[in-house]
Amino acid sequence: MVARMTKRQKLRRLCLIAPVVLASTGFGLILDRAVEQRIDYAREAVGPIVIAVANDGLNTTYLDGIRLAVDQLNATDKGILGRPVKLLVRQGEGNFDDIRGIARGIATNPQVSAVLGHGYSSIALPASVIYETARILFMPPFASADKLTAYGFKYIFRMVPSASNMVAQSASIARLFGYRRIAVLHTRDEYSRELAFKIESAIRSNPDMDVVFRASFFAKEPNYRSTLAQLNGVDFDAVYLSTSLEAGVKIIRQMHELGVQRPIITSDLMAHDDLSKLTGGVGDRIIVPIIYSPDSMDVTNRRFKKDFEGAYGYPPDEQAAQGYDSVNVLASAIRKAGGTEPDVLATTLHWITPVGGVTGLYAYDPDGNLYGKSYGFRILRFGQWWDLPGVTAPYLLNSFREA
Repeated sequence: MVARMTKRQKLRRLCLIAPVVLASTGFGLILDRAVEQRIDYAREAVGPIVIAVANDGLNTTYLDGIRLAVDQLNATDKGILGRPVKLLVRQGEGNFDDIRGIARGIATNPQVSAVLGHGYSSIALPASVIYETARILFMPPFASADKLTAYGFKYIFRMVPSASNMVAQSASIARLFGYRRIAVLHTRDEYSRELAFKIESAIRSNPDMDVVFRASFFAKEPNYRSTLAQLNGVDFDAVYLSTSLEAGVKIIRQMHELGVQRPIITSDLMAHDDLSKLTGGVGDRIIVPIIYSPDSMDVTNRRFKKDFEGAYGYPPDEQAAQGYDSVNVLASAIRKAGGTEPDVLATTLHWITPVGGVTGLYAYDPDGNLYGKSYGFRILRFGQWWDLPGVTAPYLLNSFREA
């Protein structure tokens, strides 16, 4: 029998394999001192509440959403608990080697209570080790990899549902639309491969569905035609495409050139507003998961849209909504905790009653997973995105039965 690792053992293993070194260098000693100072600063409760924003790999709209929420807090509530909210913005690139120094700088700042940003899983995963050790709340806006909350971290909180949740919903929609025979295409990076394996498992858990073709490829390949040509002899109803936006656009164009015209279900990485333009107008019947619809008539969203357009002169998108929600969820936790002391704040957010945002409800389990929020979906038809209301109902009903 193979012994299961404890959460502490998993954390130790992650620290070893992550591209950061904590305890074995002088940085570990600096970090220990910063933790002591962070606790002292929180208990004094006399300075500003500092929120760090790591804006790497994200649009400026994400930062604008954060700024709007902070401006509203400082204007209407005099901050949080009478303390002004201050942003510490750090700009980096979309890779961990570039932002390692940024993450360390944030972690050693004793005034920082939370970090928003590090948009995607490839950066959020190694960065989470630093922030967990520094006892700083970390709320990455789009990191969906299951590993993010697999190590029993106390200070890491998802802002979107996990990859497992995403692919389970995608498989449910495929079944709802009558797509029984699925071809799975994915690039060979860790996240795309993870989604491909999970969608296969979700599809095959349905007795009337099957994966009839599977192929992987490198994202940087200029030509996928030899792989796509193999689909000509396969009887399939739809494609599940797990890759980055850049590679996805190329493969969709080449599928069209080869006459492979089937519905395509993709991951969140392909949910780009300009996908039709990027594919030269040949992308059609593409279904993507989303967490925010600007067309929602919910009163909270209508107020958010009005305030955002008034402040910045353009309509908000998904990234703006995530930035706005991140600040307000954090503010709710700080009020409930009565301050920013790390352990109290983290425990409060784990057990806080659901917080409503413009993208849905935020409620957390003890590992920092969201259980109050799910993905929505939209489809690209005739060059325009259309929301698909109600398509997640079978998945949600089934999840309710299981619970």
